[in-house]
Order: sequence, then C-alpha cells, then structure tokens
Amino acid sequence: MLRRIILPLLCLMLLLPACKEEPKIPAELKAINEAIESDKPGIYYMLQDYKPKVQRQPEAVRMYYDFLTIKYEDQISFRHPSDSLIKGIVHYYEEKNERRMLPEVYYLAGRVYASFGDALRGLDYYQQALDASAAQGNEKLMQRIYFQMGHIFLHQDVYDEALNAQRKALGHKHLAVDSVSEVFILKDLGATYAAQGKTDSAFLYYQEALRKAETACNASVRFYVKEDMAALHLRLGEYDKAWHLLDAPPADMDASVQATLYRLKAQLFHRTGQPDSALYYCRLLTREGSSVYDWQAASLEMAGIFTGQGRFQDAVNQYRQYVIYTDSVQKLIRTAAISKAQSTYNYRLRERENNQLKLKNAEQHTLILVYLLAGVLIVGGGTIYLLYLRTSRQKQNERIKELERQQEEQYTRSRAYIEQNNAIIRQLETRLASTSADNTQMRERLQTQQEQLRQRNIRAEAEMRQQELALHTFRQSDIYIRFHQAADFSELSETDWQELQRTIDETFNRFTARLYALSPLSERELRICLLVKAEIQPTGIAQLTGRVKSTITSARKNLFEKLCGKKGSAEDFDRFIRAF
Repeated sequence: MLRRIILPLLCLMLLLPACKEEPKIPAELKAINEAIESDKPGIYYMLQDYKPKVQRQPEAVRMYYDFLTIKYEDQISFRHPSDSLIKGIVHYYEEKNERRMLPEVYYLAGRVYASFGDALRGLDYYQQALDASAAQGNEKLMQRIYFQMGHIFLHQDVYDEALNAQRKALGHKHLAVDSVSEVFILKDLGATYAAQGKTDSAFLYYQEALRKAETACNASVRFYVKEDMAALHLRLGEYDKAWHLLDAPPADMDASVQATLYRLKAQLFHRTGQPDSALYYCRLLTREGSSVYDWQAASLEMAGIFTGQGRFQDAVNQYRQYVIYTDSVQKLIRTAAISKAQSTYNYRLRERENNQLKLKNAEQHTLILVYLLAGVLIVGGGTIYLLYLRTSRQKQNERIKELERQQEEQYTRSRAYIEQNNAIIRQLETRLASTSADNTQMRERLQTQQEQLRQRNIRAEAEMRQQELALHTFRQSDIYIRFHQAADFSELSETDWQELQRTIDETFNRFTARLYALSPLSERELRICLLVKAEIQPTGIAQLTGRVKSTITSARKNLFEKLCGKKGSAEDFDRFIRAF
C-alpha cells in the first residue's frame, strides 16, 4: 500500500520541474549572439551595457549571458584566468538537458581547457561536442571541433590522429563555407606532414593554403602560412626560397607572427653570413618577443653568432641565458599532457561511456543507485591509488629526464663531444669529395652541416676554457682555502657556508639550483654536496659537519640514490658530484 502511494508522488515530483516554463532570452542577448556569429564590431560594449541588468534576471538569462561572454572571449583569443565560469555553464546546461545549447557549450569548454594546456580534458569536451553536434547536424561547429582536435594532436606529436582529425575538418568545408578556417586547416595539415619529414606533402598543403588565402583576400593569414613555409625551407637549407616568402610582410601583424618573422630573419642572416643583421633581429626578438620560447631562440642564435665572431665571453653569456630560458620552458610543460593519442582517446571514450551509464542508471530504481554509488566509490578509490602510483612514476621519470638533460648539456662541453663532431666532419668531407660538383644543393647542405659542427666545437672549446679558468680561480679563493684548513665545524660560521655555496654556484653554473631540480635536499645534505664539490675528503666532511665518518658514508650512499634514482656506493656519489 505504501509503495502504491510513494511511487506516484515521486513521479509527480519529477514531472513538476518539466512543467515549469523557462524564461525567454531577451532580444538584446539574441542580438549579441548574432553579432558574435557575424563578427561585428562593438560586441564588448554591447556586453558591458547589458551587464548591470543581468543580476536582476532569472538564472537562465544569467547563464546565457555568461555563455555569450565566454563565446566572445574565445573569439578574441582571451586567456581565461580559471575554469570556474565555464564549469558553471556546463553544469547548468547539462542539468537542464539543453540539447540545443550543449554542443557549443562543450566546444567552448574544450577551448578553455586547451588554452590551459590541459589536452586531456580539452579532447574530452571536444568529443562530447562532436557527439552532440552530430545529432543536430551542426556541420560548421563540427568543422571547428575537428580542427581544434587536430591542433592538439599536432602539438602533442601524435601525427596520425592529427591527420585524421584535420582531414575530417576539411571534409566539412562544402557544408560550412569559411575560407579562412579552411586556410588554417590546410596549414596545419602542412605542418603535420612537415613534422613527419614528408616535405613534398607539406608543401602541397601549404601551397593550397596560400591559394585559399589569396582567394579570401586576407594578407595577414597568407603571411602566417608563408612563415611556416619559410621555416621549412630554412630547415632544408633553401635560403633563397625562404627569403622570397618573407618579403613584404603585412603591417597589421600580431605579436606572435612578428616574433616568428624576427626569428626566421635572424636565422637566415646568420646562415647566409650576415651576422650583424642577424644580431639586430635577435635583439628585436629579445626585446619584443611574445614568449619565453622567443627569448630562448634568440639567446641560442646569438651564442652561435658570437662564437663565430670569436667573442667567446659573449657567447658563453648568451648560452647561459639560453639555459635559463630552457629551464623556464621545461617548467611550462604540463606533466599531465597526453603522451599517446590512442590510449588517451580510448580512456576518454570509456570515461564518457561510464558517464552515460551513470545517467541512464540514475533514471532507474533507487536500489540501483545504491549499487552504482558503491561501484563509484570502489572505482574512485582505485583511481586515486592509480593516480598516486602514476604521480610517483612521473616524479621519478622527471628526475631521470632532468639528470639526462644536465648530463647531455655537460657532454656538449667535453673533449669527447668535440672528438665526436670532428669524426662527423671528416665523414662529411669524404661525402663532399665524392659529391658531383653539379649537385650544388647537396654540396651546400653538407658544407652547412660541417660549419654547424665547427661552430659547436668552437663553442665547446670556449666553454671548456672558461670552466678551467673558473675552477683554477675557485681553488685559489679564500673560501676554498678556509674550508681546507678548518679543523672542525666550530671554526666555520653560517656566513662561511653561504659564501662557499655562492662561490660554487658561480663556478659550476648554478650548482645548487641544478641539484634542487633533481630532488629537494635538507641543509645537511646540501652541505655534504658542497664539501664534496670543494674536494674535501670524507674524513674532513665528517669533521666539518660534526658527524662520524660512517654517518657521512651512509648519507653519501642515500644521496646518490635520491639524486640519481638508483642505488650506488658513497664513491659513486663522489664521482657524480665532482662531474656534476
């Protein structure tokens, strides 16, 4: 009896919200949406004019206003400070099951998370947008979604999936006519083939992109394609073709396009033997570059130019600046980025299927909800545990990669590196001698490779001499002598330790910072590292730290495992620190 009463009441409660009439969207907001769709001027002021009224409106109107705000900000490539606004919009329209709005809402959510560098969540929302768009036949939106997915896969180096998405985007061009969008799709196809080393296919798509840009009478977009083509010609050593493409840049370039132009011109002037002009554009890139990537490229280019001019101290300074910028670039790389497109794709497909299953189960009997909740808790606990394991592995991999990077950097300043380059130069000389004089392109390419290797050797020789001089100066320094003459820790002050750390950092290129990049260290651990670097013997280290020798031996073994990610002896640690 009770069941017969409760079930109708529950049904009535579920039906009541559906009977509630949703408020109509004001004509002003509809006009703003039409203005955004047609890219009319003055949209910002239209949104600002309506803003004072929006707080007095029902929730549906407020949410639609927030949706238009995100849509306009996406149109002008505004970088969102957080995902709080788009999360509220997605939650509202999902809860209301607004199928007409959801495709574009999901697309904008994908754009927001992609702008944060969260490729995983971006792809997830793009896939949801595709599913929702396909049901409505929104071909124009589907083209934009496939283009954005292809763009993510391209920048994650997952080229097969990138090509697949880009071709699908191109397949919608006859239904969603937008010549500028088609140019960018073709340009990305060219970039993807270029990244795969398929230069013929790359130039084919770049040429088609140029033709479409000319048809659209859009000089800025056309030059954007030209820069990509010029970069590929530069990589192939085809300097005249690269110069031709960079002629007559448009006056209304944005900062990123202008920075790319400066970088390409600096490289071209350097490769064609015009170092002063190359330096001019490097300095422009340093001053006006829009990102740390621009500054990194400029520093490396200037280091090569100064080395060629025999200005070794300037070259070393620029190379150190390049290392600093490279460290900054590494920090910008998100550890949660996808590594393989197929595994990521499958994971998100499974996650979406699980979400759909939850929604379907939510409409069933209350008892099934209890079972579902238990399942979610189990899966959640397992997921947390797996995330913990993955985070631990990521940290370990990051430490190994950082150590390998530093060892590779150190190798480029070694005699073995110079000998290896000399061996390659001799091989190139043999190939050059056997190459026909008529094959000018091959001969120029071999000569360019030889010159690049010689320049690297000059830079390595200069850095080795600089390091030897710094080491000699360090061994003659007052602080070095003071630590070698001290009998025990009582003779050393905090100032002495700080001075030793400062001197070692100056001598050995940010020694402390590079150690911390591998692993956090306590004060005692850092001091042991400093003393080993200062060539203090283990017995002396024990005396200067107030510990027994056996404790120092154990600490050195533990430090080797902590910094290198593998077990080793105390002597292995000493060799590692002295070579670090």
